[in-house]
Amino acid sequence: MTDYLVFARKAYDQPLELLGPLRVEGEAELGAKGLAERAHGQFGREDWIEMIAIPRSAIAQVIPVPEA
Repeated sequence: MTDYLVFARKAYDQPLELLGPLRVEGEAELGAKGLAERAHGQFGREDWIEMIAIPRSAIAQVIPVPEA
């Protein structure tokens, strides 16, 4: 199981906005197309021109600064 944060925008001159979390099980078989279908199913298709999903595990906390 992988938790993602999903961001999207409706125009390129707008910043990406956080739509919310997406939890996916079995993503190894899911692939990018399946991930897109899940994200559209949860957040809608609307008029998005860009939508990205970032695994929570890829996010680095910078405040507070983690100690080495």
